[in-house]
Amino acid sequence: MTEQPEFKEQEIHLQIELDDTVAQGLYSNLVVSNFNRDEFFLDFIFVQPHLPKGKVKARVLLSPRKAKLLSQLLISQIMEYEKKVGPIQEDPSFGGVKLSFN
Repeated sequence: MTEQPEFKEQEIHLQIELDDTVAQGLYSNLVVSNFNRDEFFLDFIFVQPHLPKGKVKARVLLSPRKAKLLSQLLISQIMEYEKKVGPIQEDPSFGGVKLSFN
């Protein structure tokens, strides 16, 4: 039986910069996800009501490992939100519009 190398946890202090443009954020009311063997693609889209098209406002690429961590983070944050604010009501329709993609 081979022994696994021992990993020691290291505390890392990370300084993150946020410029003014990014700090303003952007609004997205639709996210489309796709993947290949090496990456997950998240397209954040804004669709105006009653218009048959939307515009990708941002694309984020993640490794599979980081995509899984993101999903776990979102689940944790949603659970915390619902504890404090109440259940989030699901809306299976997109404003009464059925979406299809070309």
